[in-house]
Amino acid sequence: MSKSLYLAHFLVSIIGVCGMGRVGKNTLVKNLNNELIKTIASGSKLSFGLVVWITVPKPPIDINKVQTKIANRIDVKVDVNKRVQDVANKIHQRLKQEMSSVLILDHAWQMKTYTETKVYTMNEDESWQLFVKKAEDNASLEHIQPFAKAIARECNGLPLAIVVIGASVREEEGRVVERFFRITWNVQTS
Repeated sequence: MSKSLYLAHFLVSIIGVCGMGRVGKNTLVKNLNNELIKTIASGSKLSFGLVVWITVPKPPIDINKVQTKIANRIDVKVDVNKRVQDVANKIHQRLKQEMSSVLILDHAWQMKTYTETKVYTMNEDESWQLFVKKAEDNASLEHIQPFAKAIARECNGLPLAIVVIGASVREEEGRVVERFFRITWNVQTS
């Protein structure tokens, strides 16, 4: 079952995406957001009427600010002096006008969820495969591979680190060894 189809089966749901820092939670949710927006544009049967992304400020959370951000994104006019419940009702009425909606609250730390999706770091083999994909042929060269594997290991399974460092070593072979040494040294000393 595709991820979008899975998501479309929920009537009302709060799905938490959690994991250690730099593991790729934000990237995962951004990709989900972009895919959902594409389905709206394509007119797919699985599309959502509204896809809204807002960033929630760090605690202590001012619920009025969060409501105002949501209201602005869905074209609902709200009076900032209204009670929280009144604004919530206005937002709810607007969301009910759509067949289905997705509201993404980025950095919502203290939220109860129905479903929790953990994002884990990659294992050593997955890390190496991603590194090779990003570094292309350079990582597989016999005289480079031990350094490349050490660098991939030093990334501790964090996809963002692997992608950035792997892509940075993708250049002509003559300078690759020197660059691997520099990167290995920088990663080990930081």
